[in-house]
Amino acid sequence: MMDQICIPIKNELGAVEEIISNQTVSSVPLASEVVHYTIGNGGKRVRPALFLLAARLVGARGNSLASIAAGIECLHTASLLHDDVVDEAHMRRGRRAARLRWGNQISVLTGDFLWCCATSLILEAGPPALFSVIAKAVMKTAEGELLEITKQNDPDCDQDTYIRIVKGKTAALFEACGSSAAIMAEASSQYRTALEGYSHNIGMAFQLMDDVLDYASTEALMGKSTGSDLREGRLTLPLIVASERADAVEKKQIRDIMLSPKPSEDEVLAVMNIVDKWDGVQATRSLAFEYVEQAKAHLAVFKPSIEREALLSLSDYILEREK
Repeated sequence: MMDQICIPIKNELGAVEEIISNQTVSSVPLASEVVHYTIGNGGKRVRPALFLLAARLVGARGNSLASIAAGIECLHTASLLHDDVVDEAHMRRGRRAARLRWGNQISVLTGDFLWCCATSLILEAGPPALFSVIAKAVMKTAEGELLEITKQNDPDCDQDTYIRIVKGKTAALFEACGSSAAIMAEASSQYRTALEGYSHNIGMAFQLMDDVLDYASTEALMGKSTGSDLREGRLTLPLIVASERADAVEKKQIRDIMLSPKPSEDEVLAVMNIVDKWDGVQATRSLAFEYVEQAKAHLAVFKPSIEREALLSLSDYILEREK
């Protein structure tokens, strides 16, 4: 589905891949190896596609757009390298996480290298206002991650707090894609607000569907076993919903698994059944749908176009994707 959505920007996305390949070569071969392993590991390029489609929607053109899109993807990939270290993750898109192949130190430093590549691309291709938007998004992302860490093993974390986490760790960079597109087109405040609203809401939906897929997908699709977030003590919205609705015995089971350094498969299965019983996945999917509907509403200010239709389809893809 993403291939069809990206037809209007097929050439630009090809340029993005070429720029990433050329601009992430290091004089230290190991850095290039880790970058190639991580950035070429099956990503859908949702964020660059969002930026490019939004930019075209408001009339931005030029070779600089591909450089900015490449910078955005480098930022995202840098965050994945860092996140996998923080989360002690084992898998990333169906392959061993880079930290398991090369260690935490190399993963973090390669993430830093990618951050610098992204900074260079964005500073050279866009005005200062653009880099300001991107820098603030990275700051919000870090704050969201920090908040998530403080709540990682907290079974009393509520939905409002979790939504704050998602706004930071995921939606902030999505929203920055919309802001950046408007800046590059010198769009009016009306259209910038619309693009930011659209991008923020699909970012929220994207993370919530990630939460859903941890329970509803398969290892072959996701590249990780179902319930991996549970095993790693990571709070997600389906679990929070179930915890708020559960009885006392079930609440204790959820607390125990969140505090256990290595829960048994029986414990994982029991809690997954609790989530299923209290419709945690369905509640999360429903909220994601609401965010997508809000995203689509923001596009109503734009006249019909190929780009607007592609962005509407991107909204649907967020809900329908299987990995």
